[in-house]
Amino acid sequence: MAPGSSVEDRRRERIAQSLENGKLHYSLGELGKAAACFKRAINACACGMQLRDTVCICKNILDAIEDGNLEDALKKKCICSAKSTRHCYDPHHMNALNYLAAVCEKQEKLDQASIHGQNLITIAPYEAKGYLRLAKVLRLQTEASLAIATYQEGIYIISQKDKYDGSLPTMHQMMTRVKKSIRFDFVQRLPIEISTAIFELAGFRATCRCLRVSTTWKKYLTNTGEMKRLWQVQAFRAWKPKGPIKTQALVKYVAYADKHVTHFSVETCTEFKFDMQKLAVVFQACRTLENLKLRVPCYPSNILPISIRYPQLRRLYLGLGVKATRAFVEAIVQASAETLEELSIFDIDSNNVADGEVMPREWPRMENLKTLRLSAGGRQCQLTLSGLMVNTPNVEEVWFEGLALFFLNEHTGWKNVKKLYLGEGVSIPVIAGGALISPSIRELHLAGGVVLQLCGFSRANHNAYTAWLHGTHPIHSSVNFANLAQLEKLSLRYLGPVGPGYLDSWVKPSMESGTIRELELKNFPFSNFPDDQDGEEITWFTSNKLTHLGITGLTQEVGFAINSAEDWLVDFVARFPSLKGLDIGQELISDATLGTIIKMGVRTIFHRHGRFQDDELVAWAARQGSTIVDGPNFWSVSQHPDRCPPSTRGGW
Repeated sequence: MAPGSSVEDRRRERIAQSLENGKLHYSLGELGKAAACFKRAINACACGMQLRDTVCICKNILDAIEDGNLEDALKKKCICSAKSTRHCYDPHHMNALNYLAAVCEKQEKLDQASIHGQNLITIAPYEAKGYLRLAKVLRLQTEASLAIATYQEGIYIISQKDKYDGSLPTMHQMMTRVKKSIRFDFVQRLPIEISTAIFELAGFRATCRCLRVSTTWKKYLTNTGEMKRLWQVQAFRAWKPKGPIKTQALVKYVAYADKHVTHFSVETCTEFKFDMQKLAVVFQACRTLENLKLRVPCYPSNILPISIRYPQLRRLYLGLGVKATRAFVEAIVQASAETLEELSIFDIDSNNVADGEVMPREWPRMENLKTLRLSAGGRQCQLTLSGLMVNTPNVEEVWFEGLALFFLNEHTGWKNVKKLYLGEGVSIPVIAGGALISPSIRELHLAGGVVLQLCGFSRANHNAYTAWLHGTHPIHSSVNFANLAQLEKLSLRYLGPVGPGYLDSWVKPSMESGTIRELELKNFPFSNFPDDQDGEEITWFTSNKLTHLGITGLTQEVGFAINSAEDWLVDFVARFPSLKGLDIGQELISDATLGTIIKMGVRTIFHRHGRFQDDELVAWAARQGSTIVDGPNFWSVSQHPDRCPPSTRGGW
């Protein structure tokens, strides 16, 4: 040391030496020794501000940056031990603190590095080093948006002092680079209402998978108040899952909704291994459950009575393969009697039923029930309707299949039924026709022998049936066919021979009134529909309102009731100028005839001929704005509700 050197000069030399030693250790990877040297340099500064491991609680730098008011925060008076009101622009002090933050970065102590970066801004707010260092630390902490805000605040504050400062271009360059690398995270930027709508549109499966995107997304989806309604509707759709639904996952998903799940559905119980125990977990956890839907398209599964508290459901839907025992139905109906609006059970368990009835005769009062669908899954079982009719006075849709219906009181009936489906395997007494077909009926589907039973005939009543076929016996039915004058949709599926009053009874009332919109006759009763050559033409069989038509049986009548199936079909379609949809099943109709029908205005043709349609015909039809579908018409009024695609089953 040269003689006469002042104390201040010696201090500056010691600081400079400590800083150089720290840089050397840092370059050699000796981070501990480097940190000690940088700390000595900081504490030896003449400003008197010792190194701190905490930030100033008076100014809260990070919150101020996020709010965009850092300049105001730096001007606040410090009353804590940080003494951050004082500034120091000594290069050695700033460099030492900057290098110390870099050491913490190398040691992956990012929280401590952030503290040093904030303290550097506090002691030298018009120096770029603090903003550059803090922004880098924030980027390492995956806080890219906050890093950009740090650059912006630094540029603004420094430019207030000197808009030509040499560090400004560097800060602009770094901010631009970070902006290019950052990805737009809509959950943090979009309004909560828009984000909620996006996830609702994506569906429950996509929402579950989004939990794994990031910690931010999981916190946003599970802790945000508005987002909790996403978990109130839990629908396990028909996709190929990687494994079964775990009980822990069910409990977790329910917790995300604060146990206020209102809708729970499983499209493929066998794929998800959803069994009785898991259903018990759902019932126990979801006390506010309103809608329950379970489906098993291929394999059987048993649902047995569960000794727990049942929820008060609004809608219960058990598809084919989901066995519903009598005890289970009794329990769920009793619990939900005041709230139940839909009861759809398509596979009633008929085994081990002592009295032969799969349903109880005593039903609770269900004022709110609007939809009733019952089926025995291919077997015929007994069902006494009288008590059910009395206790469900407001039913509007009825769907039965495979049930032998009994009436203890022939005067009982549903007065508000608008949709009635009586499918295969349904048998009813003659007196029941008036009880089932109400004056308010708008949609009617009949299949199999029930068509003749409602007319007052059956195969067992052979003499009367034969006389009716030959036109020597009139129809004597309890059905008031005048009630059919308001029908909008009618489907009759009966393959046997019919008498002369068949079309007059079922089709004529709604055809003449002009209310019919969709008509399906499979097979078409050609014996009731003579042409010009063989008999008097039926002039009333025409409508300007009919938009969808389904007919089969043309080919088998060629040479008997009709001469040419294709010519007859074209003439028949011409009776309905507003026709847009035509279902001809597996009839042998040529491509040329299909093209002629399309030219007549039909927009969709369902033709299941067992072969692919000619590509040229399909392309030509598309150019005309029409479609030829090589498959079944799932939108037909007669389709089984549980055999249709999900998009056609009522939206849930």
